[in-house]
Amino acid sequence: MQSAICWAFAQLLTIQTSQDAILQLHSASTYSTQMPQQPDFETTFTQLREILRPFESKLVVVSDTKNYYALDTPHVMKNKHRMFFGGVKIGKAYVSYHLMPVYASEEVRAEISPELKKRMQGKSCFNFSAPDPKLFKELSRLTKLGFKRFTAKEFYSQF
Repeated sequence: MQSAICWAFAQLLTIQTSQDAILQLHSASTYSTQMPQQPDFETTFTQLREILRPFESKLVVVSDTKNYYALDTPHVMKNKHRMFFGGVKIGKAYVSYHLMPVYASEEVRAEISPELKKRMQGKSCFNFSAPDPKLFKELSRLTKLGFKRFTAKEFYSQF
């Protein structure tokens, strides 16, 4: 009788062990194929910051840290503050590229492609979780246009 019980227990243990192994195998394959990839925020931030860097000599760098970079215009407005031009910031879910000329100038806004508009949040912010060379090239062009517009005396004199 005892040997029958031992044999039955051994069979249950074998079945349980096999089921556990199958579950572990299934879990491992599920996790390995469904795990989201970590976004490349540092590279994205660096490439977006490089779009703004050529304007440093004619604008004012107000922040240059590993997760936030910002430029103001040298023009001091009536409220005694400089006008924000643009910046790049690493957030929790994406890297944001802010460009105030998009908000303030219809001429700049009209140049935004439908593909880049999909990345827009609000009126002057574009979000990325990974580098996008095509859209970064477009942002570079918009930034140059915005710089021309924002630094024109006719534009900033109204502030």
